Amino acid sequence: MNYLFEYFKGFDQFVFTKINHDWVGPYADQYFPILTDFHKSPYFLYMILPVAIILILVNMRMKGLKFLLTLGLALACSDLIAYRVVKQAVARPRPAHSGMKVVLRVPDSTSPSFPSSHATNMFAAAGIISFVFPPYAGLAFAYAACVAYSRVYVGVHYPSDVIAGGVLGFAISFLIWQVAKLFFLKKEKPSYFKARNYSSKS
Repeated sequence: MNYLFEYFKGFDQFVFTKINHDWVGPYADQYFPILTDFHKSPYFLYMILPVAIILILVNMRMKGLKFLLTLGLALACSDLIAYRVVKQAVARPRPAHSGMKVVLRVPDSTSPSFPSSHATNMFAAAGIISFVFPPYAGLAFAYAACVAYSRVYVGVHYPSDVIAGGVLGFAISFLIWQVAKLFFLKKEKPSYFKARNYSSKS
């Protein structure tokens, strides 16, 4: 068992070094530090997010409100479980605090490393979006995966941190979706959130 643990730990560090040191480039050095915390930027918080919320509420009305509530609940639960519960229980140091040679491309954090809260939250959001808007599932998960990868690239997480965060985030989104369907979505028709059929009768 100890051998397997050491092998996994070594492989995790090997992949981290490849992503953080070797698989790099000038464009990636500019792109990933922006992407990794884009959801915290003023451009997103004060422009994209308000416009998206308004468009959802205007076009979907009560269904849009229910979607936003479900999404907000999933994000609140994922952040709480990842940061307050799992991180504190595992207490894994960040790569820069474990004696490894790390290229930090963003300011480091003093919070524990496992799992990645960014990955957990992004995959929780992607899960809800995929349940509600299936045609956009690929785009949502691709964006979540890019954010997760960026956490390793900028030097603040191991690959296993973001993989575990992604699995945890999707699991939370699935459970929240089931709860939402049992309670405040239970009166909706089976076609809830499905694309409308605009074809006219012949």
